Amino acid sequence: MFAILGLYLCYYAYIQKTSVASAISDKYPKMYQFLKNKWYFDELYQKKIVTPCIKLGHILYKSGDRGTIDRLGPDGFAKLTFKSGEYFQKAQTGYLFHYGFTVVLGIVLILASYLAMQLFPNISKELKLVMGRL
Repeated sequence: MFAILGLYLCYYAYIQKTSVASAISDKYPKMYQFLKNKWYFDELYQKKIVTPCIKLGHILYKSGDRGTIDRLGPDGFAKLTFKSGEYFQKAQTGYLFHYGFTVVLGIVLILASYLAMQLFPNISKELKLVMGRL
């Protein structure tokens, strides 16, 4: 019922007799401005909801995304790769006897681990269990 009455009043004031709308706006300018601006709902929404959410987003971006996720994630892995490359670059001397020493050292470590497995069979079983899970 109120909706039909409202539709009729709007039709009367804005279509049939437009002087009524201008007379009301002249007599009550503050009320007219308030209703014209949709009760300032958009401004209130912008100030109380949108602006704080944007500020929170900036804080989370700086501290959470760039400060933690990027530092530990992609940037951290890139830095780790670069630093390990610098470290292992020192082993690349170009001298044949350095490479030969590395091969001999590897063979010694493999033989030592094989000997340890033969001498300590309990450790060997546990290592097989662990390696089987991987």
